[in-house]
Amino acid sequence: AVQRARDRARTAEIDLKVAEKELEVKLADRVERTARYAGCARTSATCGRPRVFYKPKTHTSDTSAAVETAAKETEEEWNTTVANSEEKVERMRRTSEEATRELEEA
Repeated sequence: AVQRARDRARTAEIDLKVAEKELEVKLADRVERTARYAGCARTSATCGRPRVFYKPKTHTSDTSAAVETAAKETEEEWNTTVANSEEKVERMRRTSEEATRELEEA
């Protein structure tokens, strides 16, 4: 029972570190991608094809609106991704704390 609790605590601690590192990488990637795709528009989602970022050659009212829309959509997607990662870190943190408590009780 003690060995199982110790293994569970180690696994939970490793999972927590991995989740924290994933969040850190996603945040760094977010900064990089935001800079890279600044001023870009995005193709529409049709027929299951992937959406592609592109820089309009010249800006018109349509392309300016497309750039703003792409920026908003990208920001919303990143906010969702980061929120999910933060929730995962919190879940892993609780699991790690529970495993540590079980180890102390064993």
